[in-house]
Amino acid sequence: MFVPLDAPARPLGEIITDLLISHPGANQKELIALGAKQGLSQHRLVEALDAGVLSRTFEARRGARGALRYYLPERRRGESA
Repeated sequence: MFVPLDAPARPLGEIITDLLISHPGANQKELIALGAKQGLSQHRLVEALDAGVLSRTFEARRGARGALRYYLPERRRGESA
């Protein structure tokens, strides 16, 4: 059986959800740095964030200077890391 060595051990959505629970309002650059520590590539993380915003799994709001900040929607904020 083939198992890629560079793949994260947990599902991508779960990792991003945990990052947003522990770092609500993080911008994309911050999430990329945090995701790298979890074994996520920049490309996969950005794709997952975009898909999550479209599916309303995550929220993106404009912050200071127009930067996008990412959050969990109200209904998901009660989840624990």
